[in-house]
Amino acid sequence: MPSVIPNEGLPYLLDWMLRHTGSDPPNLVFTLWTNDIVPEQDTVFADLDRATFVGFTERVMLRSGWTDPVMVGDNAVSTWGVAPFEWVVAANPEVIYGWAAYHPGSLKLVIVERFDVAREPGVGDTIGVLPRFALGTYVPCP
Repeated sequence: MPSVIPNEGLPYLLDWMLRHTGSDPPNLVFTLWTNDIVPEQDTVFADLDRATFVGFTERVMLRSGWTDPVMVGDNAVSTWGVAPFEWVVAANPEVIYGWAAYHPGSLKLVIVERFDVAREPGVGDTIGVLPRFALGTYVPCP
């Protein structure tokens, strides 16, 4: 029989994963990606084409920036802060398909999310993303 993480343990585990202040794991790096892929469990960081429009810079996601996890249904949910990261497209606009967070040393992909609708900003437009992570239980089919 597989192990089960009860709902009351989900916020604790998500909090530890995202905000633990020890040396491992390190802060993640936030990026946007521009290729039209649908991330799956075998997606790796090298599969993503990172945004390069003028005005974009990747952001370090300090572990202390994650909010206290709250239960939403059967998921523990945390956001990175309460205001979105924002960038103004100064030149060379690109279609943005989603965001990702990766480990800066190993370049391992930790979180990847495709937007429901790709964002197609023009010069002078602002792109905003509020990183959100949910941890839930998985119940396998018999």
